[in-house]
Amino acid sequence: MAQKTSYYTSGIEEYQKALELFEKEKYTEASSVFDNFIKNQEGNENSFFVKAHYYRALCAANLFNNDAEFLISHFLVQFPESPKVKELYFVMGNFQYQKKKYQKAIKWYKKIDVYNLTEEKKQEYYFKSAYSYFVRGKVEEASTRFSKIKDTDSKYAVPAKYFYGHIAFNDKKYETALKNFKDLEDDDLFAPIVPYYIVQIYFYQQRYEDVIRYAPALLDSSRTRNIGDIAHVLGESYYETNQFDKAVPYLEKYKTHTDNFSREDAYQLAYAYYKVANYSKAIYSFSKIRKRQDTISQNAYYHMADCYLKMGDKDKAMLAFQQSYQLDLLPQVKEDAMYNYAKLTYELSYSPFNDAIDAFEEYLILIKIHVITMKFINI
Repeated sequence: MAQKTSYYTSGIEEYQKALELFEKEKYTEASSVFDNFIKNQEGNENSFFVKAHYYRALCAANLFNNDAEFLISHFLVQFPESPKVKELYFVMGNFQYQKKKYQKAIKWYKKIDVYNLTEEKKQEYYFKSAYSYFVRGKVEEASTRFSKIKDTDSKYAVPAKYFYGHIAFNDKKYETALKNFKDLEDDDLFAPIVPYYIVQIYFYQQRYEDVIRYAPALLDSSRTRNIGDIAHVLGESYYETNQFDKAVPYLEKYKTHTDNFSREDAYQLAYAYYKVANYSKAIYSFSKIRKRQDTISQNAYYHMADCYLKMGDKDKAMLAFQQSYQLDLLPQVKEDAMYNYAKLTYELSYSPFNDAIDAFEEYLILIKIHVITMKFINI
């Protein structure tokens, strides 16, 4: 009996030694001692034996060892009645989260009763489970969990607020997104990122004056990302408020900072050149976007023609007006282009008794059709 007591006492001392190493975060040494303790206690499954298995599994998880998942799963199977089981759900969820196996993490987080967690672990649970859902594309579940901690004092509050705002932005809930992004303007981590969202929201809400007020300073900041996109919305905001002279440099800046300069973007820049009387650049820019048979091309030809007129080149103006009315997509543009084409044909004396007369007759027929159509609509 004395020998058994001595052996048991000796084993407890080994367990206590392992626990002290664990609490000092010396997980490798602790794991080795726990492992030895378990081997010496085989057949004597007391509470220390169960706890030793638990702490050995925690050591493996903290060390991110390959056998961590096995040791945790083994504990859950071997000791299903242990109160430590619920704690290991949390450990296993975090372990999978760290491995970026987010679907597996979700599986384990679902087993957790959040009300059994300490306040600190509760915040961690909400963020990591939310982020796991976010990565897996389950944004509604993610948003619900981010919302629970985004306005707390937790260390997870700031990133939770960012992701909550990001989800709202993608869902076009712009006011919600704006409120959360504005809260992050002075945060060291997110300050370089959120201005881009704020400017985009102002633009989508057609708050062009707010874009103009907010965006220029961002382009002068070395911390700002997405320079090209900010220049784009700033240029478009000036464009939409008819400040074409201010729109031009930002639209040009966007062109040099993006690989996605579209025909619509090119048309805007060309039209801005046209409005500030930079006719040579306008003609060059319009000429690059006229290859398709669409309304953009019809307008491009029309404004090119006017540029040529203002530069005194009536021959090229006449041909551009002809191209514009022949596209026959925008009635008002077609009418004006046809009239100017007929007028120039006559002025330039190109077969004045044939082409010019034919052009004017076609124009008059078009006007009659337009008048009849309007009367029909008004009946």
